[in-house]
Amino acid sequence: MDKGTRFFILILFILMSVVFYNSVFADPAALATGSTSVYKVTMNKFELDNGVGSTPVTAFEGTSSTLDIASAPDTNTSVGNFMSGLVVPDGDYSRVKPTASGTFTVAGSVSYLGTTYYTTSAIGSGGGSLPSTVGPAQECTITVTMGTINWENLPSTITVTDGKPNYRCRVKFNTSAALGLYDMGGHYELMPQQPDTSMSLISQ
Repeated sequence: MDKGTRFFILILFILMSVVFYNSVFADPAALATGSTSVYKVTMNKFELDNGVGSTPVTAFEGTSSTLDIASAPDTNTSVGNFMSGLVVPDGDYSRVKPTASGTFTVAGSVSYLGTTYYTTSAIGSGGGSLPSTVGPAQECTITVTMGTINWENLPSTITVTDGKPNYRCRVKFNTSAALGLYDMGGHYELMPQQPDTSMSLISQ
């Protein structure tokens, strides 16, 4: 994977945290949160432009590979072939618009009022995992309703020359509070939450 491809994959994830998670997980606060041992995501589309009025560039469209950010929290070294083949033409880019699939596979547990609730593969009426009080946690695939995905400004304008960006990037995820317990009116369900994300940009 070349530096340009790796850079934009990492930028995609930090913006996914800002744009996508805010639109999806804008529901009422969870009763409690807990950690995930599995947190798998995919992306459907990734666009860039240089501001209002510029011509957008679609760098990726389709179904990406799956990345488990719970088992591979440091994407600088573990991103592997996620969205391999990403092509970004030379130019300046100040905004991105990542579109996620809206489908997550998670496994984990949440403790609430002295009881630990573990994910199971069963889906409840609210669309989340029907929990069990007996572990271990099972993987559960959950589909959430996508909100409106807007263009988001990058921290700095990126210039790509001969396929190489003028910045390198490091992104880390923390999924220690990325699972939420919700009261669905008579029963509990577990839903994925926004992971904590940190990013550093380094000029090169």
